[in-house]
Amino acid sequence: MRALVQDLRYALRQLRKSLGFTFTAILSLALGIGATTAVFSVVYAILVNPYPYANPDRMVHLRLVNAAGQRDGFGVTAGQWQQLLKSPVIEDAFVSDGWSLTVTGHGVIRHRQGYSFCERKLFFSDRLSSHAADQPDPV
Repeated sequence: MRALVQDLRYALRQLRKSLGFTFTAILSLALGIGATTAVFSVVYAILVNPYPYANPDRMVHLRLVNAAGQRDGFGVTAGQWQQLLKSPVIEDAFVSDGWSLTVTGHGVIRHRQGYSFCERKLFFSDRLSSHAADQPDPV
């Protein structure tokens, strides 16, 4: 134990003598630890825990597919939706729907896309996408 204390005192004396080396060593350690922490945080967020939800392994995405492998519509009425929410095996649910339409008039054609969201509390909201909101197409 005494040898360890002597070695630490000697190391501190040497570091105090050469301040440039001390500054470089501390800076290198700080940058290395910071870079390692940043990389680990990104890898953890992307690969280990990609969903910001509790128990992401229990999530299910329902979608109907026809025999040709193309997506079909999935229609649920309000009564069916409420029955699904009452089911003891469903913890929480979310329904969304999207559509596109073309608005014409005054010689200008505009393509619009809309989305409708429904959560457990039956809160509906319609949102238009902003990427094509007011971009007229050439006639």
